Amino acid sequence: MIGDRNREKLVIGKTKDQLRARFGYLLLPSQAGPYMQACYVESAWKENANVLLLRAGPWIVKFDGDKATDLMLCKG
Repeated sequence: MIGDRNREKLVIGKTKDQLRARFGYLLLPSQAGPYMQACYVESAWKENANVLLLRAGPWIVKFDGDKATDLMLCKG
């Protein structure tokens, strides 16, 4: 997804169930590895409790209710 210019269209507006069907499992930040946990804690989204990660990859998705509203890539 990193090289896909339309990556937001794959995520934004989708429900959690739709994202699970496309990407597999979703993780809470507390379930992620140390790097992704640190990325989340350092982000502007750290106050948002409605955030999930796409699998064990570098993508964090912010939700409003059950719909994805924003996508963030964590990279060092």
